[in-house]
Amino acid sequence: AQGLRVVAVVPLNNFQTVWQANSSWRVKQAGGVDYLPLAETYLLSASVAAYKTWYAGFINDLITRNPTVDVVEAVEPTLDYSWNGIVDQNPSAIAVFNSQYPGSAVGSQNWLNFRSKEFINLVALFNQSVHAKNKESALVHTWTVNSNGTLMDNTTIKNSTAFDFIAVGTLSDTQKTDYFVSEFIWQQWFSEYGTSVFNPEWIATIGNSFINILRNAGSTSKLIVHAEISNFSGSYTSRSPTKAEFGRTMVATKSLSAGVSVYDYNQIRTQGAFAELSLWAD
Repeated sequence: AQGLRVVAVVPLNNFQTVWQANSSWRVKQAGGVDYLPLAETYLLSASVAAYKTWYAGFINDLITRNPTVDVVEAVEPTLDYSWNGIVDQNPSAIAVFNSQYPGSAVGSQNWLNFRSKEFINLVALFNQSVHAKNKESALVHTWTVNSNGTLMDNTTIKNSTAFDFIAVGTLSDTQKTDYFVSEFIWQQWFSEYGTSVFNPEWIATIGNSFINILRNAGSTSKLIVHAEISNFSGSYTSRSPTKAEFGRTMVATKSLSAGVSVYDYNQIRTQGAFAELSLWAD
């Protein structure tokens, strides 16, 4: 009644129960070894036809059971958390790779291009499945940055993780990503690098870089820059923004030609920072 919209947040390829029930669907390393890069990370292969069929059915079932959902968002999909080019050596992936790039080796540039294409095709399937139910799709991810505060080269990220920001942002027609959210949290990167370039005002500079890259590539997705009031711990230190710093972050977002998302209500309520949150709209 107040114009709020409901967003359902789902994984793209990380389902523990499905992973446990279907060993042949799992992302693999060399020799058929399961790839388990992080706790509670159970990755399914983008090259397994049965998994893709299941996933499209999952999205259909989710929306059918929850018809008042307005948007379905895929959260931080990643194939290679190790950034070393080893995954995905699921037999299905290897078979498709060999058919498309005969004579090429795992780890080659052809391999890196192939696995990224397969992964982005899974994103396209997600969007298409959401649109088939007359809902909007969204995707949120963290664009890795360098210690000097600039965006890491998209090709480097694509080759390392299989996620391609430009490819996702330029999907079209029924495969289009309606809302593309990139997380730019200054305290996250300050805690990692410890350099003063990471401050509340940085979100405007880096957010506009994200917007310009996607628009210059031809993206028509609705772009959103994400900020947080959360504490982060990294290689250098731990950092929690003060209320004043959170307010400065919100003021800085006013220069962006994009939407803004903020995490999260409970932390803002606990810290009494609603006045600071409102500064983005003043």
